[in-house]
Amino acid sequence: MPIKVAVFGYGLSAKVFHLPYLSANTAFLLVGISTRQSDVAQSYPNVTVAPTPAELLQRVEPDLVVITTPNATHAEFAELALRAGCHVVIEKPLCLDSTTATRLQSLAASRRKHLVPFFNRRWDDDFMALQQLIAHNRIGAVRLFHSRFDRFRPHAQARWKENAEFGSGVFWDLAPHLIDQMLQLFGKPSTVTADIRPIRQQSPCADYFQLCFEYPSLLVHLGSSPFQAGPVLRFDVHGEAGSAQILGFDPQEQRLREPQRAELARHFAVNTAAGQQMVPLLGGDYSQFYQAVAAALVQAPAAGVTDLIPTVQQAIDGLCCMEAALQSSKQQCKISIVYNVPV
Repeated sequence: MPIKVAVFGYGLSAKVFHLPYLSANTAFLLVGISTRQSDVAQSYPNVTVAPTPAELLQRVEPDLVVITTPNATHAEFAELALRAGCHVVIEKPLCLDSTTATRLQSLAASRRKHLVPFFNRRWDDDFMALQQLIAHNRIGAVRLFHSRFDRFRPHAQARWKENAEFGSGVFWDLAPHLIDQMLQLFGKPSTVTADIRPIRQQSPCADYFQLCFEYPSLLVHLGSSPFQAGPVLRFDVHGEAGSAQILGFDPQEQRLREPQRAELARHFAVNTAAGQQMVPLLGGDYSQFYQAVAAALVQAPAAGVTDLIPTVQQAIDGLCCMEAALQSSKQQCKISIVYNVPV
């Protein structure tokens, strides 16, 4: 029997990052979408549509709920779904503080349900290639790591991601991904120095951030600016035996938005004492996330498949980093990161 799925929300995240992959995976059966948008029936005519998550849960009784609603609602809707007996996939950020995340972790464990944060950028082509470069010691021990997600958005837009409420702004939109990738590569840092602020005129929320995380022998710089109109230096990694750089972004999101748009081959530029080598990327694959979720829920897991699923504890560690960064930016000083004790 396929896994019955209900999706809360019908914005960009649902349309681009979730519904296409759920629809393409035969392990899942999309049974419902919670939204007040009237156009959903055009794309999904055979799916139950309800105006609220609570009503949708009553009408379709799903096995799995995917939460793509505004950040401030994540915790409320995750608890609603878990108490209804559902597994939950939840967009980043899991919620807006580590204490609430730990409470949700305990609730999921008590109900014996999976609560899975959606860190799809673990399957970006550049990040997957970078993992291999570091694992194979191509540039030696990493000492300085830059990861940026700059965009050219010089004017604030009237949307929930850019309103004045806590949990809005580019820090909450992009930092969870960049921090998760950092944690995957290097583990947990000890301190952070952060600058999080609005730099556009009349911006109601932070639209810029620069974070510096410290390890015993490594510095990690993560950041985003709304004023980058040229090529983005996505990763710039310096090691004891060389360096590696790559421009631009994984094309999967753009491919779903504009299927006819031509794509250029992407390479890491790896520089060592022996010279420069262009290392081609093999391509990312966001579909692996839901393949791993399906394996965890109903299939006999293949070796290593379910290990790919992001865990709640990893999301909590990321939230602890974010909380320390917010404190650092507010106090304008370096902050030691305090991590919650795993449940």
